[in-house]
Amino acid sequence: MSRPLLVTIDVECDKGPDWSTATPLAFRGVVQGIGERLQPLFCQLAVRPTYLLSPEVLCDPESMALLRSLDSCELGTHLHGEYVAPHADFAASRTDEMQREYASELEYEKLATLSELFRQQTGRAARSFRAGRFGIGAESGRHLLDLGYLCDSSVTPHIQWTDRSGQRVPDFRGSGEQPYFVSGDGDLLRPGDSPLLELPVTIRAGAEAPRWLRPWYSSRRQLLALVDEIAEREFDTPLCMMFHNVELCAGTSPYPQSEDEVMAYLADLQIVLQHAIARGFMPMTMAQARQYYFERRGPGTGSASHPVWTHSESRRERGMRFSVEKVKQAVESAGTQPWHAYAYEERLSRWDLTEPYSWLCEQLPGDAPVLDVGCGIGSNLLYLAEQGFTDLEGFDLDASAIAAGRATAPEHGHSIELWTDSGLAPDAIPDKQYAAITSVNWTYLVDDFDFDSFLEEYARRLLPGGYLLVDAIDSAFNQHPKNRYLTSDWTKAEHERRPSEYKHRASRADVVTAAAGHGLQVVGEFRRQQEPPKACYVLQRPQSSRAVLYVVDSPGWAHDKKSRNLIRCLEPRFAGRVVYQEKLRAEDLDDADLVVLWYWRQLESLRDLGQALIRNRHKIAMGVCSHNELEGELRDRGLELLRWLPARVFTHSALLEQAVRPLLPGSESLCLPNGVDASFFVPRPEARRAGPLRIGWAGSLSNFGAEMRGVPNVIEPAMALLQEQFPGQFELVVAAREQRHRSPEEMRAFYQGLDVYVCASRVEGTPNPALEAAACGVPVVSTRVGNMPELIQHCINGLLIKRSPEALAAALRLLREREALRLQMGQRLRESIEGHWTWRERARGFAAMFEGLLREQACAPARQCEEAHA
Repeated sequence: MSRPLLVTIDVECDKGPDWSTATPLAFRGVVQGIGERLQPLFCQLAVRPTYLLSPEVLCDPESMALLRSLDSCELGTHLHGEYVAPHADFAASRTDEMQREYASELEYEKLATLSELFRQQTGRAARSFRAGRFGIGAESGRHLLDLGYLCDSSVTPHIQWTDRSGQRVPDFRGSGEQPYFVSGDGDLLRPGDSPLLELPVTIRAGAEAPRWLRPWYSSRRQLLALVDEIAEREFDTPLCMMFHNVELCAGTSPYPQSEDEVMAYLADLQIVLQHAIARGFMPMTMAQARQYYFERRGPGTGSASHPVWTHSESRRERGMRFSVEKVKQAVESAGTQPWHAYAYEERLSRWDLTEPYSWLCEQLPGDAPVLDVGCGIGSNLLYLAEQGFTDLEGFDLDASAIAAGRATAPEHGHSIELWTDSGLAPDAIPDKQYAAITSVNWTYLVDDFDFDSFLEEYARRLLPGGYLLVDAIDSAFNQHPKNRYLTSDWTKAEHERRPSEYKHRASRADVVTAAAGHGLQVVGEFRRQQEPPKACYVLQRPQSSRAVLYVVDSPGWAHDKKSRNLIRCLEPRFAGRVVYQEKLRAEDLDDADLVVLWYWRQLESLRDLGQALIRNRHKIAMGVCSHNELEGELRDRGLELLRWLPARVFTHSALLEQAVRPLLPGSESLCLPNGVDASFFVPRPEARRAGPLRIGWAGSLSNFGAEMRGVPNVIEPAMALLQEQFPGQFELVVAAREQRHRSPEEMRAFYQGLDVYVCASRVEGTPNPALEAAACGVPVVSTRVGNMPELIQHCINGLLIKRSPEALAAALRLLREREALRLQMGQRLRESIEGHWTWRERARGFAAMFEGLLREQACAPARQCEEAHA
């Protein structure tokens, strides 16, 4: 789902280098800044800006004539109270007043006058607002609600302003960066259930100063990096850029003072907006963004984009009130480690506990189900119970800690389900999904912890929109000169130091990559500069999965298996569905977000769906599985369709990619090798009994002909040579599709019964049986086709040969004579499969292709608008 890109402009009269007002009032920043510079650029990029009009602009006939003539934009209001009744002062030389400084009644009257002036000048009610100098107060939101406003964008996260008296207000340093519907009483800083949406300006915390998505405040490089950061790390976070119209003329603001500086400003703006659109952000006005988030809003939560749970009364966070002494008694009685009690006692001083869990309390209603993995005595669950959460569960490997937790919670009137289980390989988790799963302060201490395996276990247990909190010691710690030692031993002599307690370390990039592989996005983090460096990451499962339609030729054969493996590995990020081509309907194509056709000749059976295919061409990814798909009489027709129909073309091997890419100039082609289910295809548990060297081949003899596969013209003649020279020492077994259908279990047993697998094809896509045999630890002897040159390291984990009976016979004779080498090759080949050829690994390439197609779909309206203006 594309995310909003908001460009919000505060529209004011011309100012000077110190923000003083021009005398008399002038509006070059409207006529030239908007009319001649901004609006033409926005039309070119199909950006839909929101112009927030100050009172003096609403009173200027020339400015309003221009603004009323604009298309594809929204007009809203912007309060500088000096220029609006009651107590207006049009002779004011500055606009420094904050509306929070007014008495509540005066603030309301000025807002009401501004709103009525807007209605008179535009013929409609204002729905979007920003306070001058971002100066909102305690009553501002209530007044906006009373006046019918639906959007506000006055919150500037991480910023503390100063009013005219020198007081440091308003203070937005604790405000969130995500949009939210504000509380029913109009508190603009608190989420709730009102119809008023707060759209915070995009500002991120920085090492030295906050980073604004605002030209001039940030360099082009910084702006682009900020767009990338949000695009890559956070789910459903919009971009909300703000600046003033007067920044687009020389000398009408403190910023650009020359025409060259204005042109540089415009160039930066254009490049950043183009980049944001290319990254999948959709230009919207504030009102459109409000509709976007309203449609995703869950009942009973102020969040604009969080999952739907039953409404629960809002909770004011409280500290832990449980008796430390009683916790210590429970810990002592259970016989568990005493540090559990100390950790409980010191919890409020631990940023890595208080900040993530306090944040979680703000996101979820009290009846949201929460699971704590590695919960110890349940201290974090007790904290959540105190904040009003009622559906709490947790487990830990330490049975005595669970006993202490079971004794503690009921004593304080709370029911928390606790049990003993392993966080790495749980087998007692209920069959349910959770709004949040937390796992802190243990994973990096465990030798066997693996982020990928951990996420595979828990990502599927999250509700759509649910959160996973997990912490990590940053891999930057590896650069510390004492990183190999126990931190409490750093002051000791080197020979006395014990090994570090931090067994597992991960960079932010490691976490982001692992999360993406399991359909999760890193939407935030809590971090402190300390030794060792540590971060708690917030991962989120998307609210809904994008629908991928896999069009398959035959049940149970290669493309069916590939599709089902991708469905398994890409959930919950993508919701896949297989449809066999003879049953495909136009509605199936229309309803899908993405469509995969495995090879172009499938279109021959889909002639009746021509129009549906054409109108959905922007969704289609089409494969080229083998060289012979583009040979002979098939070549011209295949190339024509590949160049014209699909939005993406993908191949299965580097050899095939090298052959196809020059044939498709102007088209983007991708190499996406197949994978194998290495958890199913596994080596035989014990060595095969002595006997002839058993050689195997599997596949279809009729698909493109048996000779192309090399069975009658390479494999069988090689076997004849061997039988002649070494009678009874070699045996060939064939599992041909034409003989009968074999179940996956039968194929696994077939591979496990082999000593060597052979491939003698002239051309291939992969071949898949060779991958399955390799996963079973069987060494492969193959011609240089498909992925075999990528999989096989000659003489290390297999053998690559010329396509001749003599070459194959020589290779098989070598493996017969050197059993140790053969067994070692099989073991190394299995290791290669586990490292790079599993479907979990290969699915990432397909996911990246899908994401690219979705981004292009999101940008399609922008491209259409640009073409219309060309």
